[in-house]
Amino acid sequence: MESSNLSEKAIVRINTWAQVHLLRQGERWEEQVDRFEALRQSIQPLLQNLGFIDAAFPHFSEYRGAIVHGGLLSRVRLRLHYLVKLWENGLKFEYLYFLSGQRPLEREQEGVASLVSGEGSPLKMRIDFPLPKQFPTTECEMTQFVWAQSEIPQTMRQEVEVHFIDAPMKTGSSSTTLLRPTTDDTVKYWLQENPPYGRYLAITNAPYMNRQDLVIRTLAPKGYGFDTVGSGANEQEKIAIIIDELARSIFQMDRLSCLQQN
Repeated sequence: MESSNLSEKAIVRINTWAQVHLLRQGERWEEQVDRFEALRQSIQPLLQNLGFIDAAFPHFSEYRGAIVHGGLLSRVRLRLHYLVKLWENGLKFEYLYFLSGQRPLEREQEGVASLVSGEGSPLKMRIDFPLPKQFPTTECEMTQFVWAQSEIPQTMRQEVEVHFIDAPMKTGSSSTTLLRPTTDDTVKYWLQENPPYGRYLAITNAPYMNRQDLVIRTLAPKGYGFDTVGSGANEQEKIAIIIDELARSIFQMDRLSCLQQN
């Protein structure tokens, strides 16, 4: 019992330190991306050992369902491509949930030109896909667009029941400010859909796997199991972004530890 208490106190202390020294601070995030870059050679092996760099693969060949975590257009395509390849290699599941929301699309990265172009994406697009009269304006609409636009194995389209989770925007500290839904929000709205109990494969990519795995494990009740996998981090990914994910993962560990005590 004493050892357990010491471990819990250590997590609290580490989390407090990480939120001050590792987490991105304020709104000027773009100005902080080169932070820690001079330490890349010494820090990267540690981050790799902690699971923030390399790809992760499923432990089983069958799951009750699969979850694709939302994000920018490029990440949604990357994650769906990863899942498609797993299906083509024999992975099976009955349900597919895209966890997304009403976040407005980024004009530069998710505009019409990016939506109709597959440039830079491993996910192939259907040649016969008709362009819509109205293009997506939110992340949830974009995930539906990507699913319809992409080359998906016919067996996957026929055998899998697909759902799109549409978490709403939130009111910020100012009543006039709207905040985009977080991973927590999309998971909560997924659970409100009463997905069948069982083992789920969650698809994301490094460096986000640890945090998103902890979030879904923290929020889901008993009866659900999760295996979080995805492709490795981009070689050009800034160390500051990976370390920010480390800090957020430590926060989730502290949060999960507190819940387990109650």
